[in-house]
Parts: sequence; structure tokens; C-alpha cells
Amino acid sequence: MAVWDIGFDIGGDQLRVCLPRHGVVERAPNIAIVRKVDGLLLAVGEDAHGMLGRTSAIFEPLRPVTGGVVQHPKVLTAMLAAYLAQHLPGARQIRALIAISPLLRPADKSALTGAVLAAGATEVSLIPMPPMMLSGAGEDIASARTALVVDIGAG
Repeated sequence: MAVWDIGFDIGGDQLRVCLPRHGVVERAPNIAIVRKVDGLLLAVGEDAHGMLGRTSAIFEPLRPVTGGVVQHPKVLTAMLAAYLAQHLPGARQIRALIAISPLLRPADKSALTGAVLAAGATEVSLIPMPPMMLSGAGEDIASARTALVVDIGAG
């Protein structure tokens, strides 16, 4: 059985989806439109962003993650499940790599891991952002050489 890998960088403003040998395959606003009554997910990413201010009062925009902290776990789970279905349709074993802030508390790490597993991943690894950025820049993170990477954020 094939194992599929996927990476997520869930920033405050933007969510990035990465696939091996393809790099970043999607950059989308970190936003979802949900129905207030039951939390039904209506749209995510660009679709949700395009609906801002154009939906009835029964729907609300939510940012499932702000400041690296999961604010709306069910919305995040549904949002990630939608991205998994879009980029890895039919995959049964999915390893997810999530870029996180090195300052994230254990409870927040647990909430994030739970949401990704509930979305359909079979294995989740949380990697602090600095080594993730160095690796993405092609640097050997195991070497004794010094490197500087500056993250100015998306917003």
C-alpha cells in the first residue's frame, strides 16, 4: 500500500500545502465559511475568501488557527480534510508534516495533531519552523555550519 506525504504550513493569514517533488501546490487564505447553526463547512481558502461579505447572516467566516493556536478544531479538521481530498484523492495512508512555531505549547500541539489525524492523516509530525525553513532552502540542517533565515511572515 502506498504511503502519501503532504506538508502543511498553517499561518495566521495563509495556508500552504506542499507535496514532495512538487513543492508548494497551494497557497490559500486561512479562512473557512461555516454555517453558524451546525458548523457545516461551506467553503475554504480562496472560495471562502471570495465569499466574505457576500453570504447571509447564517454563515460566518472563521480562521481555524490564529497565532499558531487552534481556535476552531472542528473547522480545522474539515478544512484539512478538504485539502487532503483535493490533493491526495483516494489515499489511504497519509503522513502529514506540519510546520509549527517553536513556542507552541504542548496542549496546542496536541490539538493540532488531533485535528490533522481526524482529517484523515495516519501519521503526523510537527516540525518547528526554523529547521523546516532551512531544509526548504536546501541547507543541511545536520551540518555544523551556521545559516541565517529570516521569516517576515505573510501579513
